[in-house]
Amino acid sequence: MNIGTLWLSQFDHMTAVACRLGMSWSRAEPCRPTRRYRFQSEQIIFAIIKRTSLLFTKRKRMRGALWLTFLLFQDEKHVLPPFKDLDIPKKTHRGVSAGQFQQRRIQVIVSARNGLRLMSHSLSSVNNNIVVERRLYESDSVVCENSRQDRGTRMCLVNAQSVCNKALQLHDLVLDNDLDLCVITETWLKGDARDNTIVAELTPPGFKLVHRPRQGRGGGVAIIHSEALKVTNSSMPSFRSFEIIESLFDTSPPLRLAAIYRPSPSIRNQSTFELFLSEFGDYLEDIIMKPGRLIITGDFNLHVDNDTNCDAAEFMSCLESSDLLQHVRSSTHHSGHILDLVISRKRDCIDPRVIVSEGVSDHHALN
Repeated sequence: MNIGTLWLSQFDHMTAVACRLGMSWSRAEPCRPTRRYRFQSEQIIFAIIKRTSLLFTKRKRMRGALWLTFLLFQDEKHVLPPFKDLDIPKKTHRGVSAGQFQQRRIQVIVSARNGLRLMSHSLSSVNNNIVVERRLYESDSVVCENSRQDRGTRMCLVNAQSVCNKALQLHDLVLDNDLDLCVITETWLKGDARDNTIVAELTPPGFKLVHRPRQGRGGGVAIIHSEALKVTNSSMPSFRSFEIIESLFDTSPPLRLAAIYRPSPSIRNQSTFELFLSEFGDYLEDIIMKPGRLIITGDFNLHVDNDTNCDAAEFMSCLESSDLLQHVRSSTHHSGHILDLVISRKRDCIDPRVIVSEGVSDHHALN
């Protein structure tokens, strides 16, 4: 007879049942320091099973690790038959705690988005702009900050035409493109408590949102920026022909970002192109003298790609006289015109690329 040994440790009040292959078995007396049981059979099976109540008549929860060891010898050759031939089932589930013969379903609660907490956001007025903060865990902040130092600053411009029904899309746009800055025009936010839920979904963890809503319907501009970037928001006058946010970011070198939305002239807004050109020219005279790299971006509602458009020609001449360069060369609108612009000093180096962002609006995203 070949003899196998079954080792059991750290258990009390349990009775082991051996796997039989047509032969009887006998149990030896326990010995120290562990309980030892000896089995006599022509075939003794080898198996190691951890944390399972298999082979125990009383289905009690075990208080430690269970190791079952069987040694197999047959004609002095090691043979390991399949477990299914021994009626040893595979581990499938943790068992039933609500009854011996009845399972109960576990109720699953699914949220629309993991980690969205309205409590982690706050609205406050800073220099005529509204700042919304979405906090990030400290460990994640360190990783994000180190990665941004390695690859520089990434920025995106998108015309949302209302963030109210696109908050999660813009939230994912920031994360999927690993952005540091995201400029949004036409937010359509109101600037009151009705915006709380929207900005909670819009602002990713570890980011802040600065926005300036329009007094009335439509319009509005916003900047979503990483908390890793220290920012100073400039106090801006109210222009009649366009809406603007200006922020200085503590990058290396510092970056001065102006987000602009210029609505098309209409009877309702009582704006004209001449008024816009005058106000924008005055603004350029002030901002080009400020320190830091300069980026002016937004929706200007001008077809700057149309050489026969007199308004667009005057606008481009205004940029040229201020030693500024417009970088976008591809269409930013489904109709095939360049309406969204990225402007900088000629001596500053940026790399704008047009990225199609279907489903956000009829404008493409500039990255």
